[in-house]
Amino acid sequence: MDIAKINVSDTVTVDIYLPDGTLTDLKITAFTVDSKKYKSVAHAIRNKTFQRRSTANTSERSLDNAMEILVKTTKSWQNMKENGVDIPCDDENVRRIYTKFPFITEQIDVAQGRRVDFLTIAPEN
Repeated sequence: MDIAKINVSDTVTVDIYLPDGTLTDLKITAFTVDSKKYKSVAHAIRNKTFQRRSTANTSERSLDNAMEILVKTTKSWQNMKENGVDIPCDDENVRRIYTKFPFITEQIDVAQGRRVDFLTIAPEN
């Protein structure tokens, strides 16, 4: 296999489903675990935790760090509305939506690491 034919995208766009399996018109684009952006964010957040060694690394802190990585690696979204008004895709709103709707958070978390969705192999000539 010619590994030069492997293409890895820096982002993945996720069609969001409700917990009952209903497809919504929401689409969220996030940086993938193999992207420079994701790695940079993850390292920065983890390094901050290591620098605070004087305080215990708790389960809550670990979950907060995971949420912060998801927030900082969400690039954009489409059709995210509240009471008919578009919601800007900024850190505050992303954190609020992901906290309020964990079924959305889980889909983004899974998609960021699911390489089958963002890795392609060019056909042999």
